[in-house]
Amino acid sequence: MRREFTGYRRESGRVGVRNHVAVLPTSVASSCVARGVAAEAGAWARATPHQMGASQPDAARKQTERVLVGVGRNPNVGAALVVEFGTEDIDADDIADRIARDGKPVETLSVREVGGAAAALQRGRTALDSLNEA
Repeated sequence: MRREFTGYRRESGRVGVRNHVAVLPTSVASSCVARGVAAEAGAWARATPHQMGASQPDAARKQTERVLVGVGRNPNVGAALVVEFGTEDIDADDIADRIARDGKPVETLSVREVGGAAAALQRGRTALDSLNEA
């Protein structure tokens, strides 16, 4: 009997068994938008809401950044959307750049820059559709 593995080989050489799009909020302030965007997308999108990202001491902020990058670089993640509110200490572009080093498509979304939560939800949906096709 022939055995077959149906997984996803990543550009980094790692292999995943899922192909999720991670929706990564950079702070508690952007967690609600991230959760909403992922919920509307369906089972292939996963948000990782958290309580960190704002007013953290330097060591704690760096740990939060490492966790966000680690989730985005996980081999079960095929692409990522990094969502920021726009006032936090964690830089969404930096997180996105660090994830993209693995060759994954990554986009960023700033709630503040697009004019608030309603606009961010709409833009986030569009971004997720694009990332899911990548």
